[in-house]
Amino acid sequence: MGLLYLMIGAEALTSNVHSASSSELLSTIVEASLVPALESSTAMLLLAAIISLVVMMLARLVLDVLIWLSPVPFIDLIFETSKVVFSLFFLAIYFFLSPFVAAIFGILLLVPCLMLLPWAVQFLRFGYHIVLCPILGQLSPAFVPRLIEPDLVEQAGSQGVTLACRAWVLKARGFKKRETIVLYHASGQRTVRPLRAKRRTRNLCEGDEQVLLGCALAWIELRVVNKEGQLVDQFALPLSMIRDFDILLVLLGAKDGGDFGAMKALRTMVKLPERASSL
Repeated sequence: MGLLYLMIGAEALTSNVHSASSSELLSTIVEASLVPALESSTAMLLLAAIISLVVMMLARLVLDVLIWLSPVPFIDLIFETSKVVFSLFFLAIYFFLSPFVAAIFGILLLVPCLMLLPWAVQFLRFGYHIVLCPILGQLSPAFVPRLIEPDLVEQAGSQGVTLACRAWVLKARGFKKRETIVLYHASGQRTVRPLRAKRRTRNLCEGDEQVLLGCALAWIELRVVNKEGQLVDQFALPLSMIRDFDILLVLLGAKDGGDFGAMKALRTMVKLPERASSL
């Protein structure tokens, strides 16, 4: 697809040059002096092609990551083969049918990519903070999150803040999946709210609910369960905050839930040593 858009842009430039008469070209060169200028229509075409490429590459990157994480056998091979066949199909249309028809197909492909763009950006942001930052934190403390982030304390606008850290939604009432939220503990209250809005601030849990904190395979997981034991909220915190695990238990009023999900299964199969209660 990238090659196709570049060829369409190149053809647009060539056609513009060939369609102009020699006198027009000479006039343009004289007016532009030593610095050539692109026509506005050509510049807009190139800008649209670049934006389209970025959108498609982001959507493709997220799909590549999801397929890489998928446990289904041969799905990666099927996806890669489909991409090659699809690209050859577009190139065949471009060379043997019409570049205009190929551009129409490209626009049709761009529409679902644009619809997936917010989801793709949110997914990549989640992966950066939850997976990549703990790795980078081994190289620089700048990537290690803290229990109290100064910028979040300013947003809170309250006194006695003992916890103000970012977390990400896995599943939660009133929040979107992988949305960035802020966990607060101030004046004895535990609250959660979106990073960019204050109108949905609510208590972390209700009076008959219990908060659990444990380790998943790639993050620290905060769970809220009701009195029947049903899971109602799930939040993820970076694994690099494991050093503050005991402090988080106190500030969040949580019970140590041990291991969750794949981490629990892996520890059972491999017989990994139990996590120390104080790190």
